[in-house]
Amino acid sequence: MQEITQAGGLTIRQLVNTKSQTFKKLKPELSEMNDQQIRQLIQDNPSIMLRPILIVDGELVIGFKEGDYQTFLAKMSDG
Repeated sequence: MQEITQAGGLTIRQLVNTKSQTFKKLKPELSEMNDQQIRQLIQDNPSIMLRPILIVDGELVIGFKEGDYQTFLAKMSDG
């Protein structure tokens, strides 16, 4: 998770998919949780994390946005 947050300049909180069924089922109060508690939430419930995740050469694409992947993959094939 640390590599993902560093590659994307994200916080651990931003890795939680608040639209996932797991999030809706658990209804965690992210605003009241510290980073360690959020890490534990993700470890205990991996499906709550945004996905897919692609890291290549320190660059990150997270979540499914087709245009972002097309741009990213085109850039990788050009490089």
